[in-house]
This record gives sequence, structure tokens and C-alpha cells, in this order.
Amino acid sequence: MADKDPPVRTTARVGRAPMLTLTLQRVERTTGRFVDDAGGEIAVPLARLPGDRAWGAGDVIRVPLDEAQRPRWTAAALDEAETARRRPTPPPP
Repeated sequence: MADKDPPVRTTARVGRAPMLTLTLQRVERTTGRFVDDAGGEIAVPLARLPGDRAWGAGDVIRVPLDEAQRPRWTAAALDEAETARRRPTPPPP
């Protein structure tokens, strides 16, 4: 999403700050394909996300929204607890 993109639907609020919750479905070259809890899809260049980690399928991220309801991608954070909760556990051997 570019800064000129229209506002997006908020899926959660933490305190007073609106947050967007997304799950990374897959990585296609340099683009992450995300889905929100309502099933909407969004493509985001991975370079716009914080570069302190490798992003992988199944990661759940929380993205704060600015006053105009646009995602602040560089402030996105992995939600480790939600990622673990949503990932299926592998079957026993």
C-alpha cells in the first residue's frame, strides 16, 4: 500500500490506537501476501516492514494506523502469541 492508498478497516484496538491485524499467507519474491480476519487480501512489499526479522507464512502482525487510518508498515510488529495460537500443531509422528 502506498501512502496514497485509501484507509483500511481496523480489526483491533490496543488502548486508543487503532491496529490492523494481518496474517502472512505467503511470500512471493519481495512481496508479502496478507489476509485480514474478514478475508480481505493485501499485498505489501516486504521492504516496507521492519527489517529486524525474516517474515514467514503464518506470521500474525499488528500494524498501527495513522490518524487517516493508513497502515504504518514500518511500525508493524509480530504477535508471537497469536501466531502460535493460529498455527496448526503438526501431527504426532
